[in-house]
Amino acid sequence: MRELFLSYALAQVGIRYKWGGNNPVDGFDCSGLIQWLLASVGLDPPGRQNAKQLYEHFSAQGGIQNEKVFGCLAFFGKSRSDISHVALILNESQMLESGGGDHLCLTEADAAARSACVKISMISRRSDLITTLKPRYPWVG
Repeated sequence: MRELFLSYALAQVGIRYKWGGNNPVDGFDCSGLIQWLLASVGLDPPGRQNAKQLYEHFSAQGGIQNEKVFGCLAFFGKSRSDISHVALILNESQMLESGGGDHLCLTEADAAARSACVKISMISRRSDLITTLKPRYPWVG
């Protein structure tokens, strides 16, 4: 199941960024991508969540923190009370994220102009990593 989840996650690479987007047809914002992926393994919290709300949900469940292993969620922002971005950690140095856009990125043209899409990025490209949390996936490890 872990390998299927990884394949499913990587299949989203190249899908355009769309503010508020939560599916591969219309596009994803950062939290929409993470919720879409988590839904595939039965872990999507109810309702539409932003990055901060995802942090609050999974931190309340007591997931493993501050590891950079596949499946952990990386939370970025100014502080734990001001989280603005979330990504899926692939390994100790890389993450899968829907990035490059913001609240003004609503159309395919907006996304193309900014190269805003689902992509594999270096975790270190951002200097505002707050923490990581690993949800309780239905597999061990």
